[in-house]
Formats: sequence, C-alpha cells, structure tokens
Amino acid sequence: MPRITDLHRIPPLGCRIAVLALLAVTLFDRCSPSPSREEQGVIKFKVAHALTKNTHCHQGLEYFCQLLRERSNGVLQPTLYSGGELGDSRALLEGLQLGTVQIVSTAAAPLSAFDSRLMLCDLPFLFETHEEAEQILDGEIGRRIAADLPEKADMRLLSYWVSGFRSIFSSKGPVQSVEDLKELKIRVMETPVHIDAFKALGAIPTPMAFGELYTSLEQGVVDAAENDADAFFSQRFYEVCKHYSLTEHVYTAIPLTASEKFYQSLPEPLKSVLQQAADDARDYERRIAREMNEKALEQLKEAGVSIYPVDKAPFRRRMSQVYEKYAEQIGPDILSAVRGERETSLLQSAPQSG
Repeated sequence: MPRITDLHRIPPLGCRIAVLALLAVTLFDRCSPSPSREEQGVIKFKVAHALTKNTHCHQGLEYFCQLLRERSNGVLQPTLYSGGELGDSRALLEGLQLGTVQIVSTAAAPLSAFDSRLMLCDLPFLFETHEEAEQILDGEIGRRIAADLPEKADMRLLSYWVSGFRSIFSSKGPVQSVEDLKELKIRVMETPVHIDAFKALGAIPTPMAFGELYTSLEQGVVDAAENDADAFFSQRFYEVCKHYSLTEHVYTAIPLTASEKFYQSLPEPLKSVLQQAADDARDYERRIAREMNEKALEQLKEAGVSIYPVDKAPFRRRMSQVYEKYAEQIGPDILSAVRGERETSLLQSAPQSG
C-alpha cells in the first residue's frame, strides 16, 4: 500500500487541528452512540464494509484510513471492520443513522432505498466505459443525485467507488445473444431494477443471497449468475461455470457514505481532510479494482473458462421498458442529463474529418 510522500501538496493544518479537534469532541451528543472521546484531542470512529479483506474495496478503505490519520496529524483515528463484522449492507446503513458506525462502504442498491435517484447506478447498459461512468458520477450529475441524502436519510455520500462491470457466467453455455438468455435461470441481487432487466431479456431472474450461490450453481438450482471478473474468480465459481460472457451490463458503483451527524460534528478543516481522503482513496480503489479484474480474466482463462465478447446493442434495445418504469423514481431530468453527457462524450471522442 502506498505511503503519503507528497504531503507538501496538502494545506498544512498545524496546531489548528489539535485545537479544533478539542472543540469537535464536545459537539457529539454524549447521550447517544458516538465515536470514542477517551483520549483528549483524538477522534476515534468506525469504518465498515461487508466484504472480505482480499477485495479492492477493503484495500481502498485501508488506504482511506491511512490518509485520514496522516493528514489530520493523528487526530482522526478510524478503526476498520470488514467481512460484515458490524452487519450486512443494510445493517451498516442503519448503523449510520443510529450512530453505531460512522462511515460505510456499500453497493448503491441498498442506499437507493433512502433516495431512489441512486437507482441510476443499477440501470443496465447505461455506461459503456469506466471513464464515462466516472465522469458522470464524479461530476455535477453525481453531486445532484447525492444532494438530498443528508436531509432524507441523515447520511452524506462522500464519493463513488467501484466494484467493476458485471458480466454473465453460466454452466449451460455462452450468452452472446438475447436468445441465449431465454428461460435461463440466473441468480440476481435482490434489486428490482436487475430483476426487471433480466425479465425484459427473457431470462428467469432468481434473487438469492450471495452465500448460497455456489451450491445453487453446483446443484442446478440456477444455471447462471453475474458479477465482475474478480468476484467470479475469487469465489471459485469457475469450478462450476466454464463460460463467461462479457455483457458488462451494469457498472457497480460503491458509494462511500458517512453519518451526517458525524460529518457535521467535525470542524471545517477536518471536513476537508475527510472529503479529500475520500476522493483520493476513491481514485486508488478504482485503479486497483481494474487491475484485479484484468488479472482475474487471465486467471479464469488459465482455469479453463471460455471468455466471450458480446455485442451489447441488442441487449440495450430491450431496456426501454425498464428505463421507462424507473424514470420517474430516478428523475427524468437526471436521465436526460446522463444522455446529454454521453452524447457530448461520444462527439468529443469521434475522429475528426478533414
């Protein structure tokens, strides 16, 4: 993991950090669960996620915690919990509201229960590339989606991290056309957008817990599932599925979200430290996520998995009814803005004649 060697680029906080930290710790409600104040001038708090330690998400959070300690001169002292030790994604989000945890990393789907505009992150075939998704989520559109979360749910979306593009792995054969999905029993997350998308493609979507998937594939309860390459390889699904079709149908955003009460309890310099660390760790996490997914594709080939390219256009054409169904919940203005950004991006990247 990299160390911070270019601290000269960060505005020095000096002694103000220690003084402001003393003020900050007095702002917490002593009658409710809150970060520890056992050591004067030090703010201890919890950062958590539900994934295992061998994931790019965990590595990104380790880096995030490192940045917080170093850039606050030791005032911010996070403790990182992994593997669902503090609960699954929904429990972690509830923990933000209860004050039992201060910062969490989850998929966008459970967070969309608090603000339906976050369903944008689960719309299938919305983004073509990582760069396109990052431009939209990091820009004005992403900020607009997150703007009301503090008021609606007492949470603050700090930055959008990533798992990777989800593609289909199957025990029955490759999925290279819409017809290949007809009547295919495919495990999906318990996310309405994903369920409706695969129904529109003619498949039989079967929501189930991730922990049940390997056995279900092995026993034929489902024929297929979908996830990024790293998850496919690291969970050893290649032992029961030898076909991986690069549909890349969903860009899986993983928002890093803080308790709004915790965020507002910090003095302004520490808020800036927190936000900048979230952004810098986001860039680091995205980079290693791509590296791990690229490496996983090679490892899958070595494990005997056949990997297939896919023409996405016929799949995308089937999504019109899904987009129409969720347009009102996401916001027609948001969808129009995304389409406008995509068209602009395509024009800018098109080769110039003459």
